[in-house]
Amino acid sequence: MFNEQFPKEELLNLLKKPYSELRDLYGINELRNLFSETTEEEYIDWAISQPIPKIVSQEKATYDGTYFIKENNYWLVYQQDRGALRSGSFDEKTPIKFDSYLEARRYLARITKPGFIPRSTAPSMPSSEERVLMRYAGFWKRFGAYWIDVIVFLPIMVLSHWGNEQSRLFQLYWLVPGLIIGLWFHVYLVKTYGGTPGKLLLKIKIAKVDGSEVGYKEAMLRYSVLFAISLMMSAALIPVALEMTDTEYFSMGWQERSLYMVERASGWYNIAGIAMNIWIWSEFIVMLTNKKRRALHDFIAGTVVIHKESLNKSSQKDESQAGAAA
Repeated sequence: MFNEQFPKEELLNLLKKPYSELRDLYGINELRNLFSETTEEEYIDWAISQPIPKIVSQEKATYDGTYFIKENNYWLVYQQDRGALRSGSFDEKTPIKFDSYLEARRYLARITKPGFIPRSTAPSMPSSEERVLMRYAGFWKRFGAYWIDVIVFLPIMVLSHWGNEQSRLFQLYWLVPGLIIGLWFHVYLVKTYGGTPGKLLLKIKIAKVDGSEVGYKEAMLRYSVLFAISLMMSAALIPVALEMTDTEYFSMGWQERSLYMVERASGWYNIAGIAMNIWIWSEFIVMLTNKKRRALHDFIAGTVVIHKESLNKSSQKDESQAGAAA
């Protein structure tokens, strides 16, 4: 086996070489073994590092048994069989469309991992059911998911309000549990299930830009700005509560007390509050200005939100193929 001859470090060094050189050195069968020992991201990085045909700057390109054509500012993808387009490989109603040639190549690299697929054995294009793989969630679905999450969080907000009425130091006691709940909601649920309750109820899911599952890194990056701003605001109010006496604290109603504490909070509280408003509204504005309806946190984390059944059908396809191969 290929991996018995080369340690992991040497395999990664081999992936820096072009396909033609690897083919001449080891042959296609050994290359299959090499690719099977790489991770999905390692394979994709290698595939898209291969030379891009000069004709890409025009309207079409061919690469690794695949035909690309540019139409209406999108790159459409066809598979080839010995240089000829497969019959019925393209459905005008549901084409697989990509914003760039590079994005199309990333997609194809992912679905052809782990081995190199020569032209003569290139698979058929996905059926019309599978073409929903990268169908992006629209603005209103994402907007609706946001408000469902707000409703789901209402009991936590009610608990927080009740706690503040019971103890002057509740914000201090609640700081760590509140942060843990936020991380569980926005990071753990996203990593484990692909989204928060609002998204899951509306059958949309968070994925990497190439359609693969998100990890803790992507989930944390999505939440990082909101997490940092929330922490700053909480940290600014706690010293005010510590300086107050119980008599002062409980002599005020919750609204009067809130205004009192905000007025005496550290200067960064107001800055954080402004930043929070800018961040939330910018999320929706940015979402309206790009075709994939990506929000700011999507660009930070390298994610998209797609229809959940897309990945379900893709995974079913992968499982059936794996079963057939076994």
